[in-house]
Amino acid sequence: MILRSKLVFLAVSSLSIQSCFAANPVVVQTDIVFPRNNTVYKAVPSFPIVFALTNFADVWQYQPIVAWRLQILQPNGNNILGERGVVGWTDKTSHQIAPGPQLAVNSASSIKSKGSAMYELQYDFRIAPTLDDCYYTRLSPDSFFQGSIFFNISDETGISPDIVGPDGCSSPLGAVGYTGPNATKSQCPAVTSPRPDPKSPSVGWPHDPPALLWLCSGSAPTPGSLIHD
Repeated sequence: MILRSKLVFLAVSSLSIQSCFAANPVVVQTDIVFPRNNTVYKAVPSFPIVFALTNFADVWQYQPIVAWRLQILQPNGNNILGERGVVGWTDKTSHQIAPGPQLAVNSASSIKSKGSAMYELQYDFRIAPTLDDCYYTRLSPDSFFQGSIFFNISDETGISPDIVGPDGCSSPLGAVGYTGPNATKSQCPAVTSPRPDPKSPSVGWPHDPPALLWLCSGSAPTPGSLIHD
């Protein structure tokens, strides 16, 4: 599947992605749809980078974003910085995002020219990242989360990129709990402490039908053993 490089928001209902989004409207959650952790892919001219976002509309005035960056991993540790992007609130999508679950579609154009390689995709969710009055909010560990997933590129052993995939599920990365405007600074968000666990049934993860159990009870992507050709 080849996708254009510009940011696109799609309603989840328009595709067969079964993202187990939190039912509570104050839980702002991010899942990874593509690429999958520890998977080998073929290179394509526009390699998809796809996140599933839920309840971003509820905190849109606080500029919620997910920033991402690629690194090409080297045996000597001198990793090569690759492309980067942002989904969620940006100057290019300053209009109100539609309510409900959304797919945010980016792509990386340089992967095709790099050949076989091991990649790290770093992600970083922030709320109120540029609001000057919300300095202490954005410093709070309850208002952001970050991490990495890993994948390989190989035209010999890789599979073709497909954002739906064989199981049609996304995988949770993290969530932030939003309770409303801050009591002392209404222009800033108030967030719960600790952050909600996006895999927890207490925030609405369904456990039926069984086809969803891989997503709902599985662990989020974590740094692990890289797949070698």
